Order: sequence, then C-alpha cells, then structure tokens
Amino acid sequence: MVDRFELASRNAVDLITEDDLRKLLLDKKQPIAYYGIAPTGPVHIGYFATLGKIFDFMEAGIKTKILIADIHAALDDLKTPWSQIDKKAEYYKRCVELSFPWKKKP
Repeated sequence: MVDRFELASRNAVDLITEDDLRKLLLDKKQPIAYYGIAPTGPVHIGYFATLGKIFDFMEAGIKTKILIADIHAALDDLKTPWSQIDKKAEYYKRCVELSFPWKKKP
C-alpha cells in the first residue's frame, strides 16, 4: 500500500518542501488541493497528467477542488463571446467528469 506522502509527492517536480508536506499530511486529516483550468482551447493529453495527480491527491485523502475558470478565459481573449466561453466551460466540465474512472457515466 502506498502511503499518503508517496501519493501526494510522486511525479511532482515542485513541492512546498518534503518536511512541510509530511507535516501537513500528519496535522490535517483532509487537506485541500485546488486546480484551476481556463477553457481557452481544446482539452489535450497534457490535462490528463494533472488529473492523474489529482487522482493521487484524492487517494491520499486530500480534498480536491477543480475550478473551470471561465472568467480567466474571457480575460485571455476579450473578443470571444460569452456564449462560446460557456460552451467551452461545459465541454471542459464534461471532460473532467468523464476522466474520473469511479464515477458513474451517463
């Protein structure tokens, strides 16, 4: 069985520090992680590397919040109409939902 620290740190290039992460995992039963993505283009394989890390966090008992950052997408390209950003945000949401293997698929 992989321990919480191994799950939280594996394949991570940048950590707060190993000692700080160990302390966080010991002190907090369910720490919180956050991942924000702006729906600016097509979902590609790079997103799934990050989702793999999120799966590790969740398995380690880290509560994970995912934000589909539509306002950031609008600020990245002020010419894109909100109706298009809304469609992209819904597309990203579905891609994220469908990537969770343990969730019931429609």
